Amino acid sequence: MSAPSSDGRVGNRIENYTAFWKKDLKREDEDGTEKRLDSYTDVVNGYYDGATELYEYGWAQSFHFSRFYKGESFHQSLARHEHYLAAQMGLRPGMRVLDVGCGVGGPA
Repeated sequence: MSAPSSDGRVGNRIENYTAFWKKDLKREDEDGTEKRLDSYTDVVNGYYDGATELYEYGWAQSFHFSRFYKGESFHQSLARHEHYLAAQMGLRPGMRVLDVGCGVGGPA
């Protein structure tokens, strides 16, 4: 397995996830079943690494939606929405936030 990147993703996990589903379970022996069950953590991590890459492709580092105002760019609408959310929560510089979203996402 390759070393994790700065955001925690590991390069070959997506390939491992894909390969996991190509196995023929009818031909699996007891040892193969045990190895497969032991690899579930890597399979789940591979799924989320792949999903994160897909979301980053569409939304960059912000995995949420925001309303666009006329003449407002995509990034401006996200920044405005993030500032709105921070104000609603009473966040101030230096405070920390725990993002407990859907499991796929970037920093809060």
